[in-house]
Amino acid sequence: MPMAIEYQFNNRQNWFSVHDQTYNAPEVNPALERFNSIPPIKLGYTIDSPIIAIYCANSEAQDNWRYGARYLAKMLTTLLVGQTEPDTVLKVGKLYLNQVEIIQLPPVSSSYALEVQVPFWHREFQLKIWEYTGNNQNTVHRKLDDLIGNPMT
Repeated sequence: MPMAIEYQFNNRQNWFSVHDQTYNAPEVNPALERFNSIPPIKLGYTIDSPIIAIYCANSEAQDNWRYGARYLAKMLTTLLVGQTEPDTVLKVGKLYLNQVEIIQLPPVSSSYALEVQVPFWHREFQLKIWEYTGNNQNTVHRKLDDLIGNPMT
């Protein structure tokens, strides 16, 4: 029977803020209140944990708005497609306004990139991202580390 991982999500010290920014849609014609969409928000390979939390908000959102954005979690594989090495998408999902989403990525890379695609109707968009820095190793791995003399810190 596999052992469970003992996460401590309720401990603030186990979360490290990697991004906190507000974006505004660029105005095209202020007189007509026309705006371009907020371009995709791309965080390079700055996320080291396979567990992240994402929060998005829009202070100008209407009461019936729920959908915040779409995220793509990526990793680099160096697979060659034509002349380029595109990112490999590991996970795609939805983000909802005013709600923290905890996302667990496959633990197959030492660093991850994230892209957030904001729908055209958002003129203002706040994005916060944290990575989990607490224990993410199951009890079997910890016991094995203890036995071979490499205890977890």
